[in-house]
Amino acid sequence: MDDSVPVGGPGGGRGRRLTSSAAKVVAAVVLAVVAAGAGTAYAVGRGHHRHKAQGARGAPNTVQVATAASGVAVSELSLSGTVSSAQSITVVPGVAGQVASVAVAVGQAVQAGQVLMRVANPVLEAQLTEAQAAVATAQAKVAAAAAGPSPQAVAVAQAEVAKAQVALQAAEQAPGGGSQAGSSSGGSSQAAAAVGEAQAALALAQAQAAQAEAPPAASTLAPLQAAVTQASDAEAVVDAQVAQEAVTAPFAGTVASLSAVVGEQVTPTSTLLSLDGAGISVQAPVAEQDLGLVRSGETASISQPDGSASVPASVSEVAPAANPSSLTFSVTLTPDASATWLAPGEAVTASVVTSRTPGAVLVPSSAVVSINGHPQVFVVHAGHTVGLVDVTPGISDGTTTAVTGLGAGSEVVTLGQTYLAPGDRVRVTERVSPPATVAGSSIGGLLTAPVASPTTGAKGGRTAGASGTAAGAGASSGTSTGAGGGRGGGKKG
Repeated sequence: MDDSVPVGGPGGGRGRRLTSSAAKVVAAVVLAVVAAGAGTAYAVGRGHHRHKAQGARGAPNTVQVATAASGVAVSELSLSGTVSSAQSITVVPGVAGQVASVAVAVGQAVQAGQVLMRVANPVLEAQLTEAQAAVATAQAKVAAAAAGPSPQAVAVAQAEVAKAQVALQAAEQAPGGGSQAGSSSGGSSQAAAAVGEAQAALALAQAQAAQAEAPPAASTLAPLQAAVTQASDAEAVVDAQVAQEAVTAPFAGTVASLSAVVGEQVTPTSTLLSLDGAGISVQAPVAEQDLGLVRSGETASISQPDGSASVPASVSEVAPAANPSSLTFSVTLTPDASATWLAPGEAVTASVVTSRTPGAVLVPSSAVVSINGHPQVFVVHAGHTVGLVDVTPGISDGTTTAVTGLGAGSEVVTLGQTYLAPGDRVRVTERVSPPATVAGSSIGGLLTAPVASPTTGAKGGRTAGASGTAAGAGASSGTSTGAGGGRGGGKKG
């Protein structure tokens, strides 16, 4: 009779055979380790007495399985950010003066162009009055010139002509004033001079009358009209300055803060209030090593830190230069219009999609177990026996994990691996399917994939716990490619 027994090899397989005395020593070591709670019974003995008792003809183990699916693995970069207004501005007065009135309050919604407050400047107001008077005077001169001669001026001129005519007639009828014969030479000279003066006076009166009756010439109106233009330009400058006494909203939004009070003296550099626009965005800093993962237009999501609310978003802008103090780059995320719960100043978390891998093999995270520090899955073969397959965990959301080393369509054990060994027969009680997409978040550049860790059960067997986590050795800072080659889930104890 062969009294040798099999010893579990690496990965739970059968190895060389030992004599019965050697087997007793091994069994004693196994029991001692189990009693100490070291959790390595599976790696050393793998439940030898149970397996020998069951054999190939024992009752099959009851398990739950899932079919590995072909889906999409989405890598995400986790960020922390702050909600800010998409439009935010500090309002200052256009002119110096005294705050005369304040028409708004903090939190009040305003429309574009709405008067928020008024600043009084008496000097500007006096200058405007003077400019308006100068314009009125210049316009009156143009109007008077353009109207032509007045009836009164024409009548006066015509009266002067008539008077000159009468004087001329009198001079001509005076002795010696005409060509009367017998007049002395001396008398004729004086009379002739009188007639000449009367004629000259008549000519002057007639010229003045003609001038009074003539319409205004273009050369007369041009300088008057130029004076009007100059006065109007001066008035417009002062009027624009006075108009700035009314402080208006540049866009529709909400009054975020108010610092000005009635009676306060202000200058064009004084802050009166701040105004937030209707839209909002999220500003999140990104380290330089992660900057290459973020692209404008990429899909994202914004959530409250406690996860109570989330809204889809997109990357709208990536700052081209780093913040000189933090050495990080600001990424702007624009949420959907439905994000009514977001308020400026609120702290939020965000996830930005950095890559998508179609055709990834997805399994429930509970299917991945760590045996001797190696992530593996139990695969159900034809004939209802199981075998172990080495896998490399990738992107995971804690429920579903993307793996390599396994084909889509394989049936993997998700529950009941506690006392399984390669070659064991199983009975499937339930089949579950993973979703078609898995999204994993890279926090600080390290992507983690949950891997079930073997622990020591109460009866010396191995239980697959879900508390272990294998961080991918291939995942470096700033990457979100998955936990490639993950290790560390199988630490003893």
